[in-house]
Amino acid sequence: MNVNMNVAQIMDSIQECLLVKTGMYLNYEEIKNILKNFQDDLSVFLLENAETNFYRFRPEEIEYVINSIRESLGELLDTNPYPMISLLKEHPEYQEEMLLASQYSISCMDWHRKKYGVEKPLGEEFINKLMQDSRISRRVADLFMLTMFQSLDRSFSYSCSTKCWDGVVALSDLFNSEVLPTLPDVYFDQRYIDYLSNNTDDLFKIHWRQFEALNAEFFSRNGFDVKLGPGRKDGGIDVFATHKETNYSIIIQCKRYSKGNLVEVNAVKALCFDVIDKGADMALLSTTSHICPDGKDITTRNYPISAVEHENIIEWVKSMRSETI
Repeated sequence: MNVNMNVAQIMDSIQECLLVKTGMYLNYEEIKNILKNFQDDLSVFLLENAETNFYRFRPEEIEYVINSIRESLGELLDTNPYPMISLLKEHPEYQEEMLLASQYSISCMDWHRKKYGVEKPLGEEFINKLMQDSRISRRVADLFMLTMFQSLDRSFSYSCSTKCWDGVVALSDLFNSEVLPTLPDVYFDQRYIDYLSNNTDDLFKIHWRQFEALNAEFFSRNGFDVKLGPGRKDGGIDVFATHKETNYSIIIQCKRYSKGNLVEVNAVKALCFDVIDKGADMALLSTTSHICPDGKDITTRNYPISAVEHENIIEWVKSMRSETI
């Protein structure tokens, strides 16, 4: 089946589907900046034509573009539309049981719908029924459910989603806004972490307040009680972190610098006094860029000061990436 839509209609469809699938709002310009990395016919057409120009395409073409954008955002690990085939290639020993699961899945879905109604999502009851009727193992039943949801999630549909989002975030806010998550003990949105894990050069461009929150999020996830400063008039102490078990305390100063803009030596020296003033065990200077040679020299002496630079921040981000994408 082919579909005729103009550029504006296609862009609307892409935007709406991304909103549901990723929980992130991208404007047309942001979408087109990502499309510049693709060479498929649909992406090229969207970039080179006016909004009123029509394009005839197959649904799988727009599905490929949407999933490629999701991969670029770090929300999908890959664009593979057939996760079950990949699973069976990796584990051929599951082939017979997977076939049985496929054969019995429709009747089990019908049973689930009649017993629990259409509002209740498939879950433990469905898995138990599938195991009972098809005689497959729990391992294969769980894998079948996982691949089924992955296939649904990768399909071109914005009528439903397999993920639940705490509201919508705008990609532009990562670069332009001081607004941070309002949930307790959450300092930096997971969707931004996944995005930065796949777009590490954008660390140089994120808003300075978002970078402070990224630092707070990392220490919070690694066993520290965290106090994130107000962002302004904080005396140079952006984050105060205390280890929950040892009470070891760290004051963190964050420098969101552009690429090639080095942190000067005076910023490193100032941290020496902050450690004493705040009664902390050590100070950490965290930057998206790098520290000048004289500043690095100070961090190698017997001062309670350490530094985290661009490459280390990338490691932090990747360590916090969603495990299942």
